[in-house]
Amino acid sequence: TIWAVCRDYNHDGIQDIFTDQIGGISSTGANIPAGIQVYKGSRINGNLHFELLQNCLYYTSAGFTVNLLPNGLGVPQIIDVNHDGDLDVLTYDVYGSTIVYYENQTIEEGLPADSIKFALTSSCWGNIYTSGTYLQTTLNVSCKGGPDTPTGAGEQTQSDQARHTGATAWAVDEGGNNSVDVLVSGAHVSNMEWLHNVGN
Repeated sequence: TIWAVCRDYNHDGIQDIFTDQIGGISSTGANIPAGIQVYKGSRINGNLHFELLQNCLYYTSAGFTVNLLPNGLGVPQIIDVNHDGDLDVLTYDVYGSTIVYYENQTIEEGLPADSIKFALTSSCWGNIYTSGTYLQTTLNVSCKGGPDTPTGAGEQTQSDQARHTGATAWAVDEGGNNSVDVLVSGAHVSNMEWLHNVGN
């Protein structure tokens, strides 16, 4: 396990565990998808107990079901982005250049509280693009997704792409105004960037 985050996803007053799932082949020969595991918390005879709820989180996109794969650097943010009462996921894409927003559909579809179902809402949340060896974030870009430089983000050299191995964002509601601000950092850099959300 590289990371673990405690969140109460089903609002039962007991923390649940979200953690990384490293893909591979199990001892029985079964294929284990890479992504995010969820352990449901409960109390048995007064003692805290966890059981595997989902071996991997999935999302739907264009009619396909795909495993939700966070960037390998840092911790995906498991928070209620749209303030509808269920937990969503924000994580940099596999290239570490744009933030992907996976929206939890539990409330939207009237599913039971123990359900977890995601949809890919944005592959470029906040129109933020991060690139370069020295962690340079460009705002208000028209993102296309992938490793290419989007409109308005300036030039990115092949050297930048080879040396910049990813970025991570830590979500904070600074000021308590129900907007998601992010603190961004990256691999092989000594600086961070604070991105204050002034949108809706």
